[in-house]
Order: sequence, then C-alpha cells, then structure tokens
Amino acid sequence: MSANDRQVGGSHYDGPVKHWDLVARYDLDYFAGQISKYVMRWRNKNGIEDLYKAQHFMEKYLEVMKNASGPAPSIYPTGGPFPHGWGREEVFDSLNLDTTQRRIVTDLISYSVIRNSNILKLCSELLNQYVSDRERVESMLKESTSDSI
Repeated sequence: MSANDRQVGGSHYDGPVKHWDLVARYDLDYFAGQISKYVMRWRNKNGIEDLYKAQHFMEKYLEVMKNASGPAPSIYPTGGPFPHGWGREEVFDSLNLDTTQRRIVTDLISYSVIRNSNILKLCSELLNQYVSDRERVESMLKESTSDSI
C-alpha cells in the first residue's frame, strides 16, 4: 500500500494527485511547499483562513529570501512523473484549480528553479490580490444572505 492510498484526517487532499507529489516533482522548498499547499486546498478545508496562512508564509519567505545567498539550481528539478504520466495542467485540472491558483503555484515552481526575486514578488502580489478578491466575494455572499433573512 502506498502512502497516497490513504489520508490521515479529512478529505481535503482526495484525488488522484496529492500535494506532496507536486512538491516532490518540482523539488519545492519548505516555504513554496507551504504556500502552494494552502493555495491549493483552501476551498476544501479552511476557506479563506488557508489563504491568510499562505500570505503569512509568503511574508516570511520574502524576508528569508531577501537575506539569502548561494547558487540557484542550474537544471529543472525532476522528482519523477505524476500518476498516469500527467503533466502540470492535468494535475491542476484534477485539483480543480482556478486560473489564479494555477498561476501562483506555477510562479512558486518557477521561483524554486531560477531564484529570481522578481518572480517571488509578483507571486506575492498575485496572492494578495487573490485573497482580497476572495474576501470581497465572501463579504458579498454574507450581505446577500443577511438581506434575504
């Protein structure tokens, strides 16, 4: 039995591709892994709170990378194929990620490969805008619900 055949606690990672497979495949570091985890699961677990967690990790990631030094990886990391021989888009499709979620995760993967601080800054801005948009939608839904009562 594979570790992918079961999940301990909840069903927010149910599906043919698990988040840890994405992390392993693209060799994401701790912060990119945490940010992508919260961005990918927010609808299925803790809602907007998960997006706030992603923002918090991004804040720390930016702090850490601002002071980081060392060589960037020179080749595209490969941690083995996804199940069924899928590529990134098939994985995103299987997880029902919207366009912005896909962009955030793709930017994190790109950053983990080339270590360009501009990519991480753009990713941070995109994440902040995504959270702001989700907050606006939740607020509108709450208002419409309270108006109908």
